[in-house]
Amino acid sequence: SSEKSVQNARLQYRSSFTIFLPQISASVSASQGDSGDSGTSSSYSYGFSGKLSVFSGFADTSNTLSKNIQLKTAEVEYKKTLSDVIFNVKKSFYELLWSQESVELAKEILNRRTANYELVKFKYDAGREDKGSLLRVEADKYQAEYELSKAKRKVISASRDLLRSIGDDSNDV
Repeated sequence: SSEKSVQNARLQYRSSFTIFLPQISASVSASQGDSGDSGTSSSYSYGFSGKLSVFSGFADTSNTLSKNIQLKTAEVEYKKTLSDVIFNVKKSFYELLWSQESVELAKEILNRRTANYELVKFKYDAGREDKGSLLRVEADKYQAEYELSKAKRKVISASRDLLRSIGDDSNDV
């Protein structure tokens, strides 16, 4: 829409110069009539007219200057919109990369917490570890599972944000 706004402002600016150009019109007409006994009569008419605005109290020049300012404003708005779009795409892309790295890190943490849980469970079953330690490492393992699922949801959300920022509003991720 910003690009269309610039095109519209450019057309209005260019059309504001038409006041400074001469306006020429031409007309041609022909008629034929029956005049009774003497036969038919034909008449032809040609006409040209021209008009040139010499001075109208600076209204024409100020109108052109106004259209030029509107064009420049539209161009600045377009550049701002374009830079905002580029920023949002980059931000969404970095967010997606960060989310994917978070998933890998959460998987590694879950693997370590699972291994730690299995080791403490083995010691608990052998009678060399108390129940509090077992419950604590089990809670740590569940917390790591939650963090992994949260990181996966963040990847889906970041993917949708990236698709939305590049203009694809479909929710197929």
